[in-house]
Amino acid sequence: MPPTTAMQSGPSSNGGDTSTAEVAKQQAADVADTAKQASAQVTDTVKEQAGQVTAEAKHQAKQLLAQAQSELTEQAASTQQRVSEGLHALADELSGMARNSEQDGVATQPDQAHHSSLLEEPLSASLEIVMDRS
Repeated sequence: MPPTTAMQSGPSSNGGDTSTAEVAKQQAADVADTAKQASAQVTDTVKEQAGQVTAEAKHQAKQLLAQAQSELTEQAASTQQRVSEGLHALADELSGMARNSEQDGVATQPDQAHHSSLLEEPLSASLEIVMDRS
C-alpha cells in the first residue's frame, strides 16, 4: 500500500502520532471490507452448490421412481400372464369335463369327485402364483 498523506505527516501538535492511528483505522476498515466481500462470495458459492445438490437429488429421485414403475409394470405383466395361463388351464379342464359328461350321460358320484379334484389343482396353482407375487 503506498504511503498516504496521513502516513507521511509527522507527529501532531498535541504530541501524539495521529497519522499512525488514522492509518490503522483505515487498514482496519479495509480488512473489514475484504472480510465482508469474502463472506458474500462464500455465501454465493454455498447457495450455488446447494442448488446443484438439490437438482441432482431431484434428478436421481425421478430416475428411481421411473425404475420402480418399470419394475412394477414388469412384475404385474408377469403375474397377469401366469394368472391368465392358470385360468386357461381351468377353462380347458371345464371344457373337457363338459365333453365327458355329454358323452357319458349323467355323471356318477365318483365321477363328480374326480372332476372336482381335477379343478382344484389348476385353480390352487393359479392362486399360489398370485399369492407369491403379491
